[in-house]
Amino acid sequence: MQRLPATVATLGFVSFFNDLASEMVTPLIPLVLAGGLGAGPIVLGLVEGGARRSRPG
Repeated sequence: MQRLPATVATLGFVSFFNDLASEMVTPLIPLVLAGGLGAGPIVLGLVEGGARRSRPG
């Protein structure tokens, strides 16, 4: 069996860690909006609704 080229393995690791980072940050967005930027419940609802609408499936 042949080994994967180094470029393919590197891109796989980069893709994995990029996905991992985005999954870790996504739950923090409402906290930043409400706590740091002072966004109200209407803004939070619009952001969450837009995020759900843009998800595939």
